[in-house]
Amino acid sequence: MHKLGMELVSGWDIINVAQSIALPSYLIRKFRKTQMSFFYSDADLIIQHTSKFDRILARVFYWTFAITGILILVWLALMATGVLE
Repeated sequence: MHKLGMELVSGWDIINVAQSIALPSYLIRKFRKTQMSFFYSDADLIIQHTSKFDRILARVFYWTFAITGILILVWLALMATGVLE
């Protein structure tokens, strides 16, 4: 089993690791019980081998990445509906 999760594209391990640190632990435990658990990295292992600075940096990176993606989708929806011209 790959401890960093499945890598869909080159570099995706970075996002898997940041996600496992940034998301609340109850969600990570819930994801482990699903059939899609191979997509997610082992949060306990990552937390054990990272410093507090690493975890802060991962949270900032992941939430910046996630919020940017959400805002792009909102912008595209507003452009498609004609709200923004």
